[in-house]
Amino acid sequence: MESVSSTWDRDSCRACSKEVRTRSSSRSQRTASACASPTRTRAQATVLNIATGGVIKSIAVGGEPEGIDLSPDGKFVYVTAEADNRVYVIDADRLEVVSVTDVGARPRSTAFTGSAARAYVSAENDASVSVIDSSTHAMVARIGFDDPPMRPMGVVAAPDGAH
Repeated sequence: MESVSSTWDRDSCRACSKEVRTRSSSRSQRTASACASPTRTRAQATVLNIATGGVIKSIAVGGEPEGIDLSPDGKFVYVTAEADNRVYVIDADRLEVVSVTDVGARPRSTAFTGSAARAYVSAENDASVSVIDSSTHAMVARIGFDDPPMRPMGVVAAPDGAH
């Protein structure tokens, strides 16, 4: 079971944009959030034990992490880093970054097809959506929005991948 909710933690983070919770037989109950320190010198995804609230691990990611989204198969967490124009892919079992992918300027959020074959990352200042092959975590296409100028932030994909 997965749930996603917005969070704000003024004491320890500038912004924790989302909390991704997973519950499965292969993983203990965990939650992950992405945040930047008030001075923006440290950006990380933090994995917590839901039952105890204790920190399991903090994982370094790029500057100004904005979006944090779990792939439908529960294997990967995608964290968008606005300052770096990258997506950091974290293996949900090993709790380590397994890929860093360059995308358009100021990436905001990620949506997945129901099969998890593709990830779509919105890039607000690039007026684009990057299409990422979820098996290789490589960008395979860029969808640009040139006329009229757009600033895509949120993104969703149809479960069947048709839209």
